[in-house]
Amino acid sequence: MTRDFSHGRSQRNNAFAIRRRRRPRQDNAPAHLARDGALPPPGQWTPNDLGLPSEWPCPVQPLGMGGEYLCLLDSRGYFHRLLPSELTREKLEELFIGELDYLAWAYPNIR
Repeated sequence: MTRDFSHGRSQRNNAFAIRRRRRPRQDNAPAHLARDGALPPPGQWTPNDLGLPSEWPCPVQPLGMGGEYLCLLDSRGYFHRLLPSELTREKLEELFIGELDYLAWAYPNIR
């Protein structure tokens, strides 16, 4: 069974705001934390059960699949429904807005 997460609403860029209690915002872990040894070097983190870095939680939350669409919450709490082919560099930057340090630390080869 396929779930439709759009709820019949017209969506700009397949995104709409979900009202939810915001999780406490973690401070961006700037590069100096890696230099000070608080974080492993970029790209050399320990994966958790989802394959994501365990040292610094990912600000983008995957929710699952809706048919062939990826459903996730971006770093600001907005819902996105995307085809895998839509995950361009620009879209990743949009999803991680305000958390680009995380993206550069976790995946240094994306640039």
